[in-house]
Amino acid sequence: MALYWGVQPIIFPVEESFSSEDEIHAAMCAARDQFGLKPGARVVVTAGLKVKRSGSTNLMEIREIPRTA
Repeated sequence: MALYWGVQPIIFPVEESFSSEDEIHAAMCAARDQFGLKPGARVVVTAGLKVKRSGSTNLMEIREIPRTA
C-alpha cells in the first residue's frame, strides 16, 4: 500500500493483550499524533482480524480519527 500516492504507513506500540479493535484505535491515535490529523478526519483503515499474523489483512473501513486517546 505504501506505493500508492497518499498512503502513509505508521509505526505504533502494540501490547500483547490488544484485540484487533484496540490495535485499530491505537493506530488512528498514532496517525493523529504523528501527522497532525484533526479529530473527526476520515481515514481508510486496513487491518487483519487475526492480530500479528502476516497475510491476514481482511478488513478495510472508513473511520474517523478519535477525539481522545
